[in-house]
Amino acid sequence: MHPRPNTPARRIALPLTLSLLILTPACQTSPSPPSDSSTAQPTPAATLLPLATLGPDPIWPKDAAPALAEIGGGLMLEELVLDRSLALALRRASLTITRADVDRERALLIDTIAAESGTDGNGAARALAAIRAQRGLGPARFESLLTRNAGLRALAKREAETRRAANSARTTEGAEAAATEDAFRTFLDQEFGGQVRARVIVLPTADAATRLRERIATEPSQSARRVAFAEAAFEESIDPSTASRGGLLGPVSPSDPTLSPAIAAALRGVEPMRVSGVLSLERTFGLVLVESRESGRTPTQEEAKTARERFTLRREREAMDALARRLIAGPNPTIFDEHLNWSWENRPRR
Repeated sequence: MHPRPNTPARRIALPLTLSLLILTPACQTSPSPPSDSSTAQPTPAATLLPLATLGPDPIWPKDAAPALAEIGGGLMLEELVLDRSLALALRRASLTITRADVDRERALLIDTIAAESGTDGNGAARALAAIRAQRGLGPARFESLLTRNAGLRALAKREAETRRAANSARTTEGAEAAATEDAFRTFLDQEFGGQVRARVIVLPTADAATRLRERIATEPSQSARRVAFAEAAFEESIDPSTASRGGLLGPVSPSDPTLSPAIAAALRGVEPMRVSGVLSLERTFGLVLVESRESGRTPTQEEAKTARERFTLRREREAMDALARRLIAGPNPTIFDEHLNWSWENRPRR
């Protein structure tokens, strides 16, 4: 899944199980063993082998190369840039990724999918198989993904340890711990502080939002108002993450940091089945219809413990994502192929 630009209604924060599926080349933990000249050079038969045949006609690599470069060459090259930068960073940090590290990433991926989808291990395995099919993650690329995640995790942990040591030396360790606890309390509020089911419409101008609000607000009943809002969201909203669902947003916590601040405030303050005022978003304007609210509750001791584990994984994941972006942002490669250069220039930006 390629990370999309922030949508007007909600800043997308993809979980590691999805956001790093595109970071697929393996980070090499040690140089490949040298091969002799007899194995290094392709055989004549391999050189003459086509990619496929259609009836009697061969399809040669040169026939497919320009299209393949334009379809995915830019992302492939970006992954290779990240791959090599990560391998270099691991060597400089004297870190080695083992088979056990890779296997732990596989188990963590299954556990995370199970937790986020509310399924058991078998359901998570089926969901992962579907994701792999959608992303083109065959055996080699999937193994590379797990290796990549293991490398990012090891480096992120090393950076965190270095930062804690520096903070301790500067007597700022307590301030960082307090900030972490504040973040955890916000996380608990997201998990147990109550959920809101709402709909959202995002429009390009304030005038368009004002006219639409006046039209929906005049509906005589709550059910008619909900239907009118959903239809308008489907037909007129420019927010791709919600428009196809009739503007449906949630259930969601108003404390969710991925929400636009104006949307979050509306979720807290708008009365159920009332249309909000026109909200000023990021270069756009929005309306919110709160359908229902669920009261929050205090988590049990076991729930709080499990939430702490999820919170720790989320923070680790965020550090890994930030590290990957820093590595990608290094020097650009010099590209000699025009088709690959076009794909590189037009690839989705992270």
